[in-house]
Amino acid sequence: MASMTKKLWITSTQSNGAKYQDGFVMEMCCSCGVVFAMTDGMHKQRKSDGAMFYCTNGHGQHYTETDAVRLRKLREDSERDKARLRNQLDGALDDAQHQRRIASAAKGQLTKARNRAAAGVCPSPGCKRSFHSLAEHVRSEHPDLLDTLPDA
Repeated sequence: MASMTKKLWITSTQSNGAKYQDGFVMEMCCSCGVVFAMTDGMHKQRKSDGAMFYCTNGHGQHYTETDAVRLRKLREDSERDKARLRNQLDGALDDAQHQRRIASAAKGQLTKARNRAAAGVCPSPGCKRSFHSLAEHVRSEHPDLLDTLPDA
């Protein structure tokens, strides 16, 4: 594979006096180190097809990764990254939905307990007694319950 690439533009004057500019790409042979040039068009063609080209001493060489292969790899990498990010996003959205459901369930349980307390129903699990003076009942019958209730 060529180890050095440099672009060179040459301006020429044709016999009719018209000026034109032609592009050359300078390469260094990977075998002998001689510097040689090829037209810009040939360079582009060899980069895209990966075919052999030769230095002025006859050493064959080629570009190991064509533009088409490089672009295909870039596209595949990009698609792989997109799929990975989509999976991460979907997982995060699922987790967020799960956490919303947990929070909603906890809020529902808290609302249920507050409603029971407001209605005078004993908040102790399993106890269904109703009282006009609930606070007095909890203090006298369930003193340890006050320590276990969450703060609202």
